[in-house]
Amino acid sequence: MRREPSSTRVRVALGLALGALASSACEPLGPLAGGELEGETHQTEVADWSFAHGYDTIQLETRPDDPHSVTVWCFTHEGRLYVPSRHAKRKRWVQNVMDDPRIRVRIGDRIYPARASRVSDSAELEAAVPALFEKYDLEPLDEEERAGAWVFRLDWREPS
Repeated sequence: MRREPSSTRVRVALGLALGALASSACEPLGPLAGGELEGETHQTEVADWSFAHGYDTIQLETRPDDPHSVTVWCFTHEGRLYVPSRHAKRKRWVQNVMDDPRIRVRIGDRIYPARASRVSDSAELEAAVPALFEKYDLEPLDEEERAGAWVFRLDWREPS
């Protein structure tokens, strides 16, 4: 019987322990999903989301009745806030948003109630998406990659 080198066993055990810790945590941790976001909820309407441009990532919480939160990229265009998703159909948070668009988003140390809408209008996408490529210094996607990438606009909603 072949035994794993001890360093491999340690890495596997550490990975399992971190995975268990992250899945029980309330907050998303890097690429690992979490539960309900904690923090102060902003109570007044946000008309201009430009302030979010200064953040590389934000946290997005879906499923209000059983919160699921993730860390995502964001970008702004003309005061509107957008979140991209590559390989969107594979993402749990995307499916949650498609089932129920009510979300909460944490930007910095504040939480904002919002509604996520998939952007399907080609004119809006053509106007907004260059801000994503500029912010993250990305190359344009090829046709196949574009087909699997979705963009969501986040709009203010009244806190519930």
